[in-house]
Amino acid sequence: MTEGTTSSSDTDAPTDNSVDNSREPESGDSHDPSESGSDDAIDTSAMARALKHELEQKGMTVEVEDDGETVAAEKLDQSYRIRPDGTVEGNGVLKDGIENIVADLDPVQDTETDNPEIDADPDTGDDSDDSASNADENDRSKESKSSEGVNDENGVKDESEDEVSSSESDMPTAPAETDETAATVEDDTAIEQNEETEEEAEREEEESLPTGNVGRFEAAIEVGHLQEVIDAAHAIVDECRIHLDTDELVIRAVDPANVAMIDENVSADAFEAYDTDCGEIGINLERLDEVVGIADNNDDLVQFDLDPKTRKLDVQVNAVEYTLALIDPESIRAEPDIPDLDLPATVSMDEAEFKRAIRAADMVSDHITLQVDEREECFIANAEGDTDDVDLELSGDDLEDADWGSAYSLFSLEYLKDLRKPIPSDTVVRMQLGEEFPIKLTFELADGAVDVEFMVAPRIQSD
Repeated sequence: MTEGTTSSSDTDAPTDNSVDNSREPESGDSHDPSESGSDDAIDTSAMARALKHELEQKGMTVEVEDDGETVAAEKLDQSYRIRPDGTVEGNGVLKDGIENIVADLDPVQDTETDNPEIDADPDTGDDSDDSASNADENDRSKESKSSEGVNDENGVKDESEDEVSSSESDMPTAPAETDETAATVEDDTAIEQNEETEEEAEREEEESLPTGNVGRFEAAIEVGHLQEVIDAAHAIVDECRIHLDTDELVIRAVDPANVAMIDENVSADAFEAYDTDCGEIGINLERLDEVVGIADNNDDLVQFDLDPKTRKLDVQVNAVEYTLALIDPESIRAEPDIPDLDLPATVSMDEAEFKRAIRAADMVSDHITLQVDEREECFIANAEGDTDDVDLELSGDDLEDADWGSAYSLFSLEYLKDLRKPIPSDTVVRMQLGEEFPIKLTFELADGAVDVEFMVAPRIQSD
């Protein structure tokens, strides 16, 4: 170490500018801390390492040069050479700042910080004395080689490698581990989310099962009877809910315009075989009508068997087996509340008379007036067109039955024409009427095993 660098304090770096600290070490100069008369002499190598550490914290690129003492620092394309004695070579804007850093530097403390296993206190009497002694011997050996003009490249290289190793060991490795851990956590989270999504999808699928709570439905019915049941409901809607009970199935539905509705009760007597749990299913009437249509005769049997696993309805007609996908009942329009109307007039007639009145009115108009004259005890159907009129009057023997009262209402033929179609031949149609009230049309199917009630709202006439 050069002259003027010896300090009597562990913590104060030399700052006395009156001492010539800039002289280069000459060949033959050597320094032995034991000869300085102080046990607290600064280790120049430790000073270089501490200075390197401090400047790196300031964002500089720092290297310890081959002499193990001089530090080269670069920042913003400016180069500086800083010696352990505090002198700074370089004319950049950071020179003063670097000198201040060097002046405030505590090499002994930094060395202790960088090497926490080494105790610099000579009075402790523990293994740190051996470490300090070994460090002094290494320094004396290096200075001796320097005075003889010998440059131990291997020693410098080893020290440089130690510096690099120390620097590399100080480099944070946590972020890489954190990234790997984060990736693992993300993968685990994604797996959990996928599992939750699959479970939720399964729950939704179970909740949306189209057969409600029905676990069993096995039935057999003649094609002719089933066709009548389908035609009646299909006159109002294309798809519907079917309530299954132990002794009957019920269909209640209203058309999209809220003008016409049906209440159909199919007794278990209409079936050749009927066994079911109570519940609800949703069905496409158009598709079922197509399946039944493949039968050869009305006397053929249609067999139903609900598969509780697939939630589909197996339909067998003759040798044809068809699997019909059911509809979630909740996706079908809710059933209407059937109003309990006390209508004053009731007339019953053969279906042929009713259909004749509809056909005649349709020739001249889009509407028909249905009237019951309580005083004359007759039923009157009237339609007025732009040029032509139609009247049909039934009384006495023309009617099957009558409960006379006063009634007068106007109805759309569009609906009545659809409702007449499912009425079988030789069937009695019962009509209940009031003053601008809905009309109730009631008839039976399947030899009396099926009751059908249509209800149609009137057109209100303005004065």
